Amino acid sequence: MDNQPYISIISPIYRANEIIFELVRRIEENIVKTTPNYEIILIDDGSPDSSWESMVKVSEKNKNIKLIKLSRNFGQHNAICAGMEAARGDYAILMDCDLQHDPKYFVQLYEQIKNGYEIVYTKTISREHSMLKNVTAKFYYRFVKLISDFDMDPNIGSYSMISRKAIEAFNNYNDYRKAYLWALKWTGFETKVLEIEHQKRFAGKSSYNLKKLIIHALEVTVANSNKLLYLSVYIGIGTSLLSFLGILFIAIRYLFYGGLEGWSSIMLSIMFFSGLILTSIGISSVYISKLFEQTKNRPRYLVQQKINFND
Repeated sequence: MDNQPYISIISPIYRANEIIFELVRRIEENIVKTTPNYEIILIDDGSPDSSWESMVKVSEKNKNIKLIKLSRNFGQHNAICAGMEAARGDYAILMDCDLQHDPKYFVQLYEQIKNGYEIVYTKTISREHSMLKNVTAKFYYRFVKLISDFDMDPNIGSYSMISRKAIEAFNNYNDYRKAYLWALKWTGFETKVLEIEHQKRFAGKSSYNLKKLIIHALEVTVANSNKLLYLSVYIGIGTSLLSFLGILFIAIRYLFYGGLEGWSSIMLSIMFFSGLILTSIGISSVYISKLFEQTKNRPRYLVQQKINFND
């Protein structure tokens, strides 16, 4: 009787034509050290290069390599959803396609999850990024922490191994804007953190920049937290208190020194408070727009083609 686990390795693909063959080679080399029963699920997230053609070539050599081609670019987290919903393993390993997540840690991930944990995260000791990339990453996590309830070590990444229970919980997390780490943390399952070394990107460059990170932070925050709404309330209360103190100061000055001349201070005050009002309205509008997105109940992604799936 085969008691070896069946493991799904999931990796979203975007602009990775130069990496595909090496990615699959390293995954195959390391997963067999853990189990002979596996599937490699690669999801083409509307990659504009020839990644799909390379994926098809590697899938012809090994039927354990399963391919999903999305109809367009739906974003990394929606591509992860496509992979998780297609996964049939007792466990799933999620990793980026750029090989900064080294498959050599598969064995250690499995050793940890066998101890009864539902989720095993990885924490990078140091990141092999440029100084600018490291600074933007730190800014991103601090920004997310400021505007949301999400509080996680910024060195913990998406490279992780999760149990079937966690896979099903993730798939049942039915938010239109679903972020992988956010959804896993929401489950409250018992977790373990494995320290790893972050590798240099095998080829190409990351498609993420500071603008995309901020947009992503706002989207997942609005979808998962109401802290921004409370933040606008706090700002409103704070500015009201400042206004009261300002009025008190002007009244006292008028009594002792006479009136203040000049309209510039008045106009600046009007502009300042108008900006705060518009900010609050804008935050509320974003939440309303996300509610509108959720209630339309559109699919997170559309699949154009599948290869090596039996169903």
